[in-house]
Amino acid sequence: MISFFTNTTSDRSVHIQSSRCSTKTIANFDAEHATTLEATHSVDPRTVIDLFTPAQGLTYLDSATYGLPPQPTLDALRGALDGWQGGTAHWIDDWDREAEVCRKLFAQLLHSRTDEVSLMPAVSVASAIVASAVPPGGEVLIPEGDFTSIIYPFLVAEKRGELTVREAPLEILAEAVTPATSLVATSLVQSADGRVVDLEALHLATRQVDARLYLDVSQALGVMPLNVEAAGVDYLACGAYKWLCCPRGVAFLYVREALWQTPSPVAASWRAGDSPYGRFYGMPLALASTAARFDVSLAWHAWVGARPSLETLCALDDDLRFRLACTPVRHLAERLELPPPDSSILSVPVVDDQRAAETLRAASIKASVRASQIRVSSHFYNSIADVEHAAEVLAPLVDRRPADRT
Repeated sequence: MISFFTNTTSDRSVHIQSSRCSTKTIANFDAEHATTLEATHSVDPRTVIDLFTPAQGLTYLDSATYGLPPQPTLDALRGALDGWQGGTAHWIDDWDREAEVCRKLFAQLLHSRTDEVSLMPAVSVASAIVASAVPPGGEVLIPEGDFTSIIYPFLVAEKRGELTVREAPLEILAEAVTPATSLVATSLVQSADGRVVDLEALHLATRQVDARLYLDVSQALGVMPLNVEAAGVDYLACGAYKWLCCPRGVAFLYVREALWQTPSPVAASWRAGDSPYGRFYGMPLALASTAARFDVSLAWHAWVGARPSLETLCALDDDLRFRLACTPVRHLAERLELPPPDSSILSVPVVDDQRAAETLRAASIKASVRASQIRVSSHFYNSIADVEHAAEVLAPLVDRRPADRT
């Protein structure tokens, strides 16, 4: 049996500087959180959590939209902007090379090799690269209703006559794989409602027909542990501005070594070259021999901020981040008498979207309201106190009507 959830206890010597900590204390957490935080770690988890400072009086439960930055990320961004304003920064040493550290940190979170990771601006770019690897006329299988950034590049390729796209319900995605399937492209955690795909079943189904597996972990990595090799993933994309708490404009593409020559580097630039800081002009085409061949030119300041965000996450082990992030949202599900989620996203059914949005706003609760659902998402910086407040506000809004109503 394949387990893509990993329990890692390796010591990570990550230096985190806390310049301005919040007044949040262990009293905000329930007994389970207190027990978790009292465990032995190379970095005190409470110190890490205190690096996140949402606005006073705001209950932030919307990390599925964007994760909050830790204080060191804000400090790094301000420093980068000061260097830009004054003209004192060196673009390579102060800005661009920070992405190389991010590559290593992302590989650490993914339990992969660093040379299998490429630097992206967004998931859609990663999807376009993966789409180029599908053989002519090949079938791409996707789940119904997945996020457009992962599926649109495949639909564009289908419109050009390069491949075909077929949908299937998420719950039976593995069963829908056939010998005609060339690639399965899916989110690990669905953005809309937090449902989790059966990754073990997908691994087995794709291997039986020699199909490739492409996974988007934008709504998972950072709180849900993943061992990418054990999961049998061929390609993986991640937008880092959600659960990895990075500035927007930072994303990653993992490509298994055996497939480095398969996709086309459709967005190749000097950054993808075999000597990125040594050659900027002219022929010939000389790409990196690793997954860095898919790199794109970077939005420098975003990557400067990404490094301390990723260092902050890596300071806590996988299992601890998972428990701290999921405990609040599962507590909320229990209080609202809803099924516990498998991820750190809870979808709360409501009757009236407008009333729900107005009620949340009046109570200073930040969550997403769409399609008769309130999407509540908790990160490891959230507390039981946050979701207790949310439970009191949300309870009168929950749609308790039978699911099969007409």
